[in-house]
Amino acid sequence: MFTMSRGINSIVLSNPELDDTHDIDTNLINQQTRHGEPLIYKADDWPIIEKRNYIFNNLSEDKIQELILFLVAVAGMPINIIDYSGNEFAAIITNTDYIITILRDDCVENIPLELTILQSTGSGSPS
Repeated sequence: MFTMSRGINSIVLSNPELDDTHDIDTNLINQQTRHGEPLIYKADDWPIIEKRNYIFNNLSEDKIQELILFLVAVAGMPINIIDYSGNEFAAIITNTDYIITILRDDCVENIPLELTILQSTGSGSPS
């Protein structure tokens, strides 16, 4: 199961499809000298941005309505997530407006969820 929560608002979704991705952007600047040698710049204080993308399929109408209410309640705020592997992390949903639009227009089979990770709080089996 895939659990998202913030305060009294929470939702449990079935596991996402296998197309989920985990990206880490280290903010490197890659350049080349005039002679073709690579130059790579990175300052220690530049943030490392971690993103995760999940795709959920076959949600019932009731679950879709519950998801819309959850997304409206937590829009732009950090949420706590326990994913299907038991990984726990805090994140912000970065495509809330897109998800709500496609759900309300009733033109969706796949629901893409894009998260920017704020903090990993641990992994293992959820308690």
